[in-house]
Amino acid sequence: MNLSHKTPYAVLTAVIFSLGCLLSMPAPSLAAEKTQHPISPQLIFPIPASSGHSKPDKSPGPGKTGPESTDRLMRPVEDGLWRQVGPGGSGGTLDVAMHPVTGTLLVSSDMGRSLLQSKDKATSFQAIAPEGHPTLDVLVPHPSVPGVWYAGFSSPQGAGLFKSADDGVSWSLVRTDEQIAGQTVFGRVITGPPDTLIWLTRGQGPVISLDGGITFSDFSQGLLPQNMPGTQKNISAQSPLLAAEHKGKQQIFLACKDGLYRRELTGVSWEKINQLPDIPVTALSYDPVKNWVWAGNADNDIYSGDLDTDTWQKAAPGPPSVTLLRTHPQKPGWVWCFSHGRAGLFRSSDRGLTWEWLTRRLLVENSEYKGNLPRDFRHRTKFQRDYFFILPDDPMHLLLGDMYASRDGGKSWQFSATRYQPQDNTWQGNGLTLLTSYRAWWDELNPNRVYLGFSDTGLMRSDDRGNSVKALWSSQYPDLYSLAYWSRQMLDTSGSCTAFAADPDYPDTQFYGMSGKGGKDSVCGMVFKTRTNGRHWSPVMPSKNGLPNGIITDMMLLDGNGYDSRILYVLVNFLAPDQTPIAGIYRSQDSGTSFTKLADTLSSDLRFPLMNMDFCRDQPDILYAASSSEGGNRAAKNLKKIAEKQMGQGGIFKSNDAGTTWHKADGPELAGALQVAVHPNNPDIAFAAVVDGPEKRGGIYRTLDSGNSWALVLGKTRIFPTPDNDDAVVPVSVAINPVLPDILYAAVNRAGVFRSMDNGNSWEPVDWAHLKKFQGTYHTLTINPHDPAEFYLALFGNSFLAYKDPFAAKALEQNQAKYTLVQNGDFEHTDISGKPVRWTWNNLTHPTPQGTPILSIQKAPDRKGMALRIKMSGEPYENPLFTGSNQAPVTFLAHRLSAYALSCIRGKTVQISFEIYSRKLKATDIPILSLMETRDDLPQLIGELPASLAYNDTPYEKITIKKKRTGSDQWVRVESRVKISPDARALNLILHTTEKNQQTDYFLDNIRIQLDGGFHGQ
Repeated sequence: MNLSHKTPYAVLTAVIFSLGCLLSMPAPSLAAEKTQHPISPQLIFPIPASSGHSKPDKSPGPGKTGPESTDRLMRPVEDGLWRQVGPGGSGGTLDVAMHPVTGTLLVSSDMGRSLLQSKDKATSFQAIAPEGHPTLDVLVPHPSVPGVWYAGFSSPQGAGLFKSADDGVSWSLVRTDEQIAGQTVFGRVITGPPDTLIWLTRGQGPVISLDGGITFSDFSQGLLPQNMPGTQKNISAQSPLLAAEHKGKQQIFLACKDGLYRRELTGVSWEKINQLPDIPVTALSYDPVKNWVWAGNADNDIYSGDLDTDTWQKAAPGPPSVTLLRTHPQKPGWVWCFSHGRAGLFRSSDRGLTWEWLTRRLLVENSEYKGNLPRDFRHRTKFQRDYFFILPDDPMHLLLGDMYASRDGGKSWQFSATRYQPQDNTWQGNGLTLLTSYRAWWDELNPNRVYLGFSDTGLMRSDDRGNSVKALWSSQYPDLYSLAYWSRQMLDTSGSCTAFAADPDYPDTQFYGMSGKGGKDSVCGMVFKTRTNGRHWSPVMPSKNGLPNGIITDMMLLDGNGYDSRILYVLVNFLAPDQTPIAGIYRSQDSGTSFTKLADTLSSDLRFPLMNMDFCRDQPDILYAASSSEGGNRAAKNLKKIAEKQMGQGGIFKSNDAGTTWHKADGPELAGALQVAVHPNNPDIAFAAVVDGPEKRGGIYRTLDSGNSWALVLGKTRIFPTPDNDDAVVPVSVAINPVLPDILYAAVNRAGVFRSMDNGNSWEPVDWAHLKKFQGTYHTLTINPHDPAEFYLALFGNSFLAYKDPFAAKALEQNQAKYTLVQNGDFEHTDISGKPVRWTWNNLTHPTPQGTPILSIQKAPDRKGMALRIKMSGEPYENPLFTGSNQAPVTFLAHRLSAYALSCIRGKTVQISFEIYSRKLKATDIPILSLMETRDDLPQLIGELPASLAYNDTPYEKITIKKKRTGSDQWVRVESRVKISPDARALNLILHTTEKNQQTDYFLDNIRIQLDGGFHGQ
C-alpha cells in the first residue's frame, strides 16, 4: 500500500490529538459468540510495517536468566521467586543487635512479625521470620558462642524465653513465661556452662538464671523499685546491663534512675557507686583491655571508671548528648559516643580529654567544615534510630543509625541499607526495608514502571520492574512536598499514599491521594493532580473543589470519555464539624478538576469507613464498595477508633447506576469487608476479603448472584488442616486475574498467599515455604496488567514482594491463542448511555444538535448479537459541532489494546480485520480502520484497512453501494497484516467512520487482531 496516497490520516491525527481519545482497555471480554452467516472470501492487502527504530533496553533486569528475551521492552523476571521491591533503608525498628563474635546482625521491626539477618557486614539482609511470625522486641546475643541468641516472644511452640543456635533461623523454647514473652525490656548473657542470664521485664526488677534460662530467681536485692530501669523498651541499642570480668570475678553494672549500681555475680546485693552523680545513667560500655567502665548520664557527662583502682574520671565536654557508648578490644583506651539527633558520632582516643566529630551533615561545605554523611531518600536532617556497632574483627568498620557504614573509622560514610544510583537518582534495597507499604499501581504504557504507595515515604516509583525505586514525594515533587509535609499548610499528614491513579493513555497525568494514618489527630487528606509527570502538582483543595478533607482510601479512574473528561471516583473518610465520622463516594467527570458527591453515610446505605471500590470492566456502571466496621488493616483499625459506636455495620454495597444510588448487598457476616474484587466480565460474580466480625468468622466470600447471597470459600478450616483459633489469621486482600478470571489470589495475614484456579472452589498456598520467612502482615495484593502471572504483595513492615506465579504463567501461555486481543470488538457490551465499553467515540447528531446520533449500537442484521451502525440521512446539516468543509461530520471510535494484549504480540506480525454490512455506502476511503503504534512519545500510523478493500481490488477507489446492488445486504470481511515493533508501548485502533455529509447506512462488526496464522478469541 502506498501510504502517501490521500488518506484521512492527517484529519484523523488532528482529531485524536485534540480530543485526547486514545484509551486503554485493561481487561478482556467474554462476549457471547455470534451466529456467523457465510461471508465473502477474505481480501488480503499487505500493510508495510513502520521503518522507525528506537533504542532497545540494554539493562539486564532483575532475575534475568536464559536466552535474550524476544520482548525488548519488558524486563524479564524469574518464575517462583519472591523479589523484594523497595528503596532500602531501615525505617522503623524495634531492635538491632550485633553478635560480638561473628558480627552477624539481627533486625526486628516496629511493625512486628518480622526478623532480618545479615551475615556479610550489612551488605545484604535476608528475611528469617520465626514460625508463627512473632514480634521479637529484644534480641540478646551470646557474648562468646557464635550463632547463639536469646529472645522472649510467643510462637506456636508457646510463649516464653527462646534460644537460637543458628543466628535466628530456628528457635527452641527454653522456658514458658508470659512475662518474658511479652514484657522483656533488656537481657544479658554471661558465658557458662551453663549460661547465666540476667533479665529485665516491665514492672519487675532484674531476675537471674544460673541454668541457661530454665529457672529464674530474684536479682534485685539492694535496689529501690522506683529507681530501677526497665519500664519500657526503647527503640535503641541502649542497655542498662553491663558484665565485666575482673580478677576472675564477674561484676555486673546496672544503670538506674538515681545513678550507677554494681554487684558481683555471686554477691548478695547491689551497691551504688557514690563517685557518680545521683542522676539517671543512660549509657554503659566496657573496655576489657584497660578494665575501664564507661558511663554516660542524663546531664550528658561521661565518666570512665578504672576497675583496678576503683576510681572514676570525668571526660571533657564534647558530645552534646550521650545515647550510646562503645569500645573495641583492638583499640584499648578508645571510646565512641553516639548522640541522638543531628550531632551523630564522636570518638576519643585519650580517655575523653578530647573528642573528634565523625559525622557531619551540612548543606554547604567550606574550607573549614565539610559534610561527610550522605542524605538518604527521606531527606532527614538527623539520626532517627540509635544504633551504633563496631565490627568485631575491624575497629575501622562502623555501622551507624539508619545503617550508614564507614570502612575508614568515620572519615567517610556510605549507605549500607540501600544502594544509591546517582545516574538515575534511584535507590536499590538490599533486604533491609522496614517501610509500611499499601498498594502498587502500574503504568499502562510502560511495562517496567510501577508506582508504589507507602506510609511515611508516600509515593515512589520503579522504572525497572522493581529493581530500583525513586523517591518521588520529596525530591521530584517539590510542590507536594513543601505544601503537605514540611509547611503543613494544606493538611496534617505524613505523606501516606493509599490511593493513586495514572491516566492510561497519558501517564504523565496522575492523581495522588495523600492522607494521614488515621486516628483522632490525622483524619485528613486531599488529592493532588499533575499533568507533567510530577514536575508540578495542583492540589484539589478540600471543600473548594467538591472533596472534603479526609483520608482517601481508594481511587478509581475509568478509561474512555476523552482526556479532559475522564471519570474519577474517590472514597473519602472524614469528620464533620461536630466530629461525626462520614464516608462518601465522590465522582469527577472532568479528569479530577471538580467533584460531586454521589452518596455518603448520611444520605445512603453506605457505612463508615469505606475501604475499597471495584467495578465490572465489561459493565462499568455496576460498582461494588467495601466497608469494614470491624477494623482490619492499619487504615481500618485507626478509622474504627475515631468512630467508636457511630459507624453502623459495614459490609458490601452495590450500585447499578454508576454510583448514583447504593444498596447493601450482603448480610451481617460481611461486616468486616476490607476489599471487594469484581469479575471483569460478569458483574454477578464478586469476591470479598473479610476480617472477623460479630456474626461469623472472617474469610474470602463469593457471590454468584449479584450480591444477593454470599458463601465462604476460604476460611480457617480451608487454611489449616485442623481448626485454628488464631485471630490474627484473617484475609486482607483478594485479586482476580484480569485475563483468566478463574485464577484468584487471597492474601491472608500470618498464613501467606493462596491461589485458586477454579473461581474460588479450591485453594492452595503459594510457596509458603519461602514466603513465611518474610513479615507476616499484609495490606494488598495487586496483579501486573502487563504480565498477569506477576503480582505485588504489600507488606505491613517489609515493603513489597513481587512474585511471578509459574502456575498462572503456564495457564496464560496455554490460553494465549484463545485470548481476545480487541476487547468488545463485537460491540456486545454498552454502558447505560448506550456507548460501547472499552471504546471512546466522537459521536455527532444530525441534522441538528438535537437530532439522532450518527453512531449507535443496534441489532446486527442477519446474525445474532449487536453491531455498530453508522447512519446519515444526507440532509443539510446545521450542527455547529461538525468540522471540516461544509460542516462535515467527523465521527470515529478509538480503542487501545490492553497491556497484556500488547505483550502477546509485541515484535510479531498480526492480522487486523473487520466485517462490514452495507445497505447504502458511497465513499472512497471511509470507513477505515487504522492501527497506531506508540514507541517513544508520539503515536505513528503503521497500517490502514479501508472498507473499500471489501468491494474493490484497489484501495481508496470510489465505491457506491445501494440496496439490491452488489455487496449490499451481506457481511463482507476485509483484513491485512502488519508487524508490531518489539518496543511498542501502546497500540491503538482508530475506526474513522464519517467525514462527509452524505447518505450512508452500514454496520461494522467483529473488529479483530490476531497473530498471523490464527485468530485470537471470538
